[in-house]
Amino acid sequence: MPGHRVEAVANAFLRRAMAEGATLTNMTLQKLPYIAQGWALALLDRALVADTPVSYPYGPVYPTLYAALREYGAGAVRRLIRQGDGMPGAFFSRDRRPVIDAVFDADEARLIDAVWESYKGFSVPQLTALLRRQAGPMAVARVPAGARRPIPNAAIKAHYAALLDARRGAA
Repeated sequence: MPGHRVEAVANAFLRRAMAEGATLTNMTLQKLPYIAQGWALALLDRALVADTPVSYPYGPVYPTLYAALREYGAGAVRRLIRQGDGMPGAFFSRDRRPVIDAVFDADEARLIDAVWESYKGFSVPQLTALLRRQAGPMAVARVPAGARRPIPNAAIKAHYAALLDARRGAA
């Protein structure tokens, strides 16, 4: 299975947040699908997210998701992501465009729930620090002078598989 659109995975987290009265920002919504992708690659041996993240100074960014959420700046994302969000003139037709959704299988839904429960209490700076420490995929993809480089699934999987092995070894 090739994975789902990152906007659909982000909407899954947005739904969970809205159900609990919590808010998420664009930066948080960049990080939660990335973390879910890492755990999916390590635990399910398949991608949850079809899109490729790019290394930025404050963590991974999914360019299409960033564009869709650009209007919120650093503020709270107040609605689900719809087809065409981020496109010129999209603001004027937003309520007529369909929400980007996916049908998650049982394993994917459990994984998204587990990531939400494990990381929902983290602030943006805490998530950023978590994703930047160690010699993980963010370090592999970082390049000088503000250039951006895709973060390959193989690097993400290796990092989360090592985290999984460390957790199993500590148990």
